[in-house]
Amino acid sequence: MTKYSFVLLSEQTSDFLNKLQDLGMVDINRYEKAVDQHSKDLSDILLHINQTVIKLGQVANEKKDKRTEPYQSDGASLLKEATELFSKRESLKTTLFSLSEQMKAAEPWGPFTLQDVEKIRDLGYVIHAYSQSARRFDTEWEKQYPLYVLERTEKQISFIVLEVPGEPYQFPLNEAVFPAVPCNVLKDEILEKEAELQQCIARLNILSDHIPLLKSYANELSSKLDLYLAGVSAEKQVEDHIDLLTGFAPTENSAELETFLEKESLYYLSTPAESSDNPPVKLKNSWFASLFEPIGNMYMLPVYDELDLTPYFPPFYMLFFGFCLGDMGYGLLLMILGFAGMYFLPKMKGYLNLVFFLGLGAVIMAALPGG
Repeated sequence: MTKYSFVLLSEQTSDFLNKLQDLGMVDINRYEKAVDQHSKDLSDILLHINQTVIKLGQVANEKKDKRTEPYQSDGASLLKEATELFSKRESLKTTLFSLSEQMKAAEPWGPFTLQDVEKIRDLGYVIHAYSQSARRFDTEWEKQYPLYVLERTEKQISFIVLEVPGEPYQFPLNEAVFPAVPCNVLKDEILEKEAELQQCIARLNILSDHIPLLKSYANELSSKLDLYLAGVSAEKQVEDHIDLLTGFAPTENSAELETFLEKESLYYLSTPAESSDNPPVKLKNSWFASLFEPIGNMYMLPVYDELDLTPYFPPFYMLFFGFCLGDMGYGLLLMILGFAGMYFLPKMKGYLNLVFFLGLGAVIMAALPGG
């Protein structure tokens, strides 16, 4: 069994408990505590730590270089740095996407300098930009207008026409959007931002090796929260309540349960259950041995971490019962009663299975030579 502890607001509890039970969690204990601003702040930090641990875990799974580097500061500093880096990473990705879109629009115009554009405008000229397919471009335009080709390819020609101050202007094409920033400048910006992004990712890769430090910091804050809530007066005027939940789930269900908790973005602690926690007991036996679990249920289930004697019941109970009864007729009768009863009394199937196999034991012992 694995022990889980949760912190969440009371308004979230009902739906959350139903989902936990669907995932196999049992023996759930709920403690409602009054919450003020201080305890709410601690809860928010715990939630933030949990989300950061999940993100760093994803980084750790994706990184290729498995070398680790030491981290010299504490959990609070690690949380702050990781938060800033994740925020910076998303900001850089957004910026790079925007620059890439601008680059696509600016590439057809080729490289130029903003200083040259400003000089032209300072002279009083108005710049009109056009883009035309190469086979439809009229070379006579270069003679008729102050036209300057900025970028020429086999398929497309991008050019500008200057409007002379004081003269009427007319050109037989619809204007295109002239880029505010040239592609050569955008390329340099993209390279710069990509370098920053790689530095950010490299640092996150280093931090992802120190997730245990964050979890230790979370345990420390959780202990502080428990201590603080224990001292808060129940009569204190508060705006909300907080729920502390503990429960147990089979260890084999941990992956599914923790995936659900991560999707819910809830703070939780998981530790292997110990005998002192008094966890519920789930027996693990083969199909045949599990038929004799009703015998153990008539006495007392083993304590957690204690030896389960159920696997020893089948040979001893079957042989001893068969040896004592030693009658094939009665054995067959018990087998028939047990087999038929499983269909008519399905609620007692566990005990009727036991009757069937005890009858089988009687038949076997009676069939032995000298039985």
